[in-house]
Amino acid sequence: MKRIFFIASVLLAQFTFAQEQETVSTDEKKCVLPKTDIYIGVGGVFYNDFSLNQKIRASGMPEIRETMPELMIGINSLWEKYSFDMDLSTSYSNKKNSTTQNKFASGTLRLRGHYNFVNKSRILLSGD
Repeated sequence: MKRIFFIASVLLAQFTFAQEQETVSTDEKKCVLPKTDIYIGVGGVFYNDFSLNQKIRASGMPEIRETMPELMIGINSLWEKYSFDMDLSTSYSNKKNSTTQNKFASGTLRLRGHYNFVNKSRILLSGD
């Protein structure tokens, strides 16, 4: 019985003292977080040449609006060689006459990836 306790204590001592210490090298690349920006924008949505508008006008209903304002909010993430942006945009139109109304609501979610050809402190040239 003494031999079993002795062998167990030797094995326990070997495992506890033989642990390899973790060394941290200063040459390792650290995880670099991307530069992130949030933006808000306004724009316009242009739907041209609705051939349907002539028939709607002939029936006495309000026409579909061909130009609508658009509001967008998005986020940019910029790494050394790559960048990504995601935005959510919405537009709304409401036209009515004395008998009926025409409502149009649109929502868009865009996710784009870019390769940065030039990424300097004041110049960024990228392509989708």
